[in-house]
Amino acid sequence: MNNLLKMQQKLIPQVLDIMTRRYSILREIYLNETIGRRSLANMLGLSERIVRSETEVLREQGLINVETSGMNITEEGIKLLEGLKETMNEVMGLSTLEDRLTQLLGIKKVILVPGDYEKNKSVLIDVGRSAASHFTHILHDHDIVSITGGTTMAEFSKGLKHDKKFENVTIAPARGSVGLNVEIQSNNIAADISKKLHSQYALLNLPDKLGKESMMMLAQEPEIKKTLDLVSKSDIVVFGVGRADEMILRRNLSKEVAQEILDKGAVCESFGYYFNKSGEIVYRLNTIGIDLGGTNIVASVVDDDYNIIGTSKTPTNSPRSADEIFDDIADVCEEAVKTAGLTMEDIDSVGMGTPGTVNQDGVIEFANNLAFNNVPARTMLAKRINKPEEKVFIENDANCAALGEAYAGCGNGAKDFVAVTLGTGVGSGVIIGGKIVNGVNYAGGECGHMVIVVDGEQCSCGRKGCWEAYASATALIRQTKKAMEEYPDSLMHKLAKEEGKVSGRTAFDAMRLGDIAGIKVVDDYIKYVACGLINIVNALQPEIICIGGGICNEGETLMKPLRRFVQSERYSIHSKIQTKIVKAELGNDAGVIGAALLGKVK
Repeated sequence: MNNLLKMQQKLIPQVLDIMTRRYSILREIYLNETIGRRSLANMLGLSERIVRSETEVLREQGLINVETSGMNITEEGIKLLEGLKETMNEVMGLSTLEDRLTQLLGIKKVILVPGDYEKNKSVLIDVGRSAASHFTHILHDHDIVSITGGTTMAEFSKGLKHDKKFENVTIAPARGSVGLNVEIQSNNIAADISKKLHSQYALLNLPDKLGKESMMMLAQEPEIKKTLDLVSKSDIVVFGVGRADEMILRRNLSKEVAQEILDKGAVCESFGYYFNKSGEIVYRLNTIGIDLGGTNIVASVVDDDYNIIGTSKTPTNSPRSADEIFDDIADVCEEAVKTAGLTMEDIDSVGMGTPGTVNQDGVIEFANNLAFNNVPARTMLAKRINKPEEKVFIENDANCAALGEAYAGCGNGAKDFVAVTLGTGVGSGVIIGGKIVNGVNYAGGECGHMVIVVDGEQCSCGRKGCWEAYASATALIRQTKKAMEEYPDSLMHKLAKEEGKVSGRTAFDAMRLGDIAGIKVVDDYIKYVACGLINIVNALQPEIICIGGGICNEGETLMKPLRRFVQSERYSIHSKIQTKIVKAELGNDAGVIGAALLGKVK
């Protein structure tokens, strides 16, 4: 504080109060123009009488314009604000606080803006403008800048001025596209920034949440690869830091996990890490997901944005003892953690999906393809990876896949969700209210074994007429073979010979070639699948039903007629809100991602 202000404070202490109040009023008008007196009074917690008196002074000084539509700042008012900023920061104690934070956090510079975001959302505008001003001062020609999305980054972009040109700077989105609000997506923000800076920019036409296999495949596309290479070479990264309590809600964390994070003193979050007031990491949300299958054991480290950051796998080599298999599970977990550049101390929880029935104590009561009977999976796994049992979660693999798709895939966080897998059998997982439906005996959600044809085809479960006996890939192959016997001239014979076998694709390929027998097989198969889906819709009315499995590779050839059948026969035909039928997105990653989520949502 300069000497004049010090003397004024001693002689006329009320001067600083008046100065601060008028500065705050002028600043709010600048941030929220055009604004009325009542709104301004509510933002600042002042009476309308005081606001009317003070704004009249500002108007008389030529600092603001007062019109019927509201108040806005003049050019002279903007100049005064900019000239007073450093002084007022000192008066308000912000300069001292900036210095303390710089030392405490060990960083080069801290910029604070006055105000309480809880009481006045316009503070975010000031944050964006202040960050934008600093950014243009540190930006150099030929820099590569990566930027994330979100409301704060959108305000940052809006705060940039057009008076400087950086023609050799490249702006790249640091994240893929996510959500329906295009304005706050990183692609849109990067393009807007480049326009203001007269710079170059790249786009990242990639979903933000994507399975590893799909990510690796798309990452090889020339344009996507080019952008990802730019991001890896960034000179400046611009990103936001969210409040811990708000990010907990946004990420749909369980009450238990949320409370644990807050109990550890977390106040903010960024990139899946939660920090306390001292800037220390107090909680990491890296988890391990394990998919125990009859063929392979896969373990993946999954971050808080559902991205796989490290993975490992090994053959199951079943049948063999549970001890041998769990030794291998522990080994692939360790390898996945190493691949991610972490240690087991960085892992919060471990979840595993397994075939068969799993009870609440983490015991695999029965898994026929693994020859497991009453295997204490939670205890065995916890002991081998040196984690407390309360941090280890075991669940049916179909339920894990459903959980993965619901939260990280096509479900987009839907609370009422059903995943159906059309594979060797018909697997299904049911999620109601964000929780897996297990039933009283932990074997709930087996939609594949509801009967759609009384006394129909024999099912592997012992019943007749189950949905699985008609809608599985196995059933489709059987139906194809039967049609080939009835139609010896069908193109399906030629297609099967070329492929070396009859597969789930045979009838679909023949149908596309106009083969009558192929058309009939596909039409009947789609009706069988649709029948089961309609039953699920009528019984549960979920927000979304997700269809996965190899048959889904047929895409809209399968999905479009399925939606048509469901739409015409569902009980809720006259309702405004209807269940969406969508294709699975995560592929083989659904199981490990869902398993990794068990500790957060179970």
